[in-house]
Amino acid sequence: EPDCINIMNFPGIDRSISEKTIAEGKRFVSRYYRNRRLGEFLKELELSEGHSSGIPTIQEELAKNGSPRAEFFTDQEPEQIVFRQEDYFEKENEELCHKVEWVIPNAQKNVMEPVRMTLQANGASEVYLPHETEEFGYVLKGAIRLFYGTSSYVVRAGESFYFKAGKKHHIENNGSREAVVLWISAPPSF
Repeated sequence: EPDCINIMNFPGIDRSISEKTIAEGKRFVSRYYRNRRLGEFLKELELSEGHSSGIPTIQEELAKNGSPRAEFFTDQEPEQIVFRQEDYFEKENEELCHKVEWVIPNAQKNVMEPVRMTLQANGASEVYLPHETEEFGYVLKGAIRLFYGTSSYVVRAGESFYFKAGKKHHIENNGSREAVVLWISAPPSF
């Protein structure tokens, strides 16, 4: 007969929550959501309530049936800190004349997702529909035109952009030379 239940959750508990807070078993709120879309889906299925009460509920139910308190632990060290060119994952879109490089592989499980997008002359990104993220971009080379809703902005090398992605948006390179942008989305959306 088993004497315990082990539950493993990769990549683990959000690092904004300390092990001390978890051990206290009180309600707490994560500052970041790893996969908001999955969370919304689970709430619709009534498998999650979204009130940050999961761990306190577990502790209360264990106490009711006389079981020992649940123990939670996490590996505080990230798996990899430095990423090199050979670690990157890239995808080229010949039709839109751009290349996207995920400079932190598997960043979808993190709080933010940085990509490096290279737009050839007359290249463009995909058109992104409104979603719940914040987006930041820094133009490393060339110039781009950022389209956000019904507005557009020219952003040159050394300049940046930031917006909440509540409107349709995309970028274009209307120049005759390539443009390179470091584009970061939080939470991940690329």
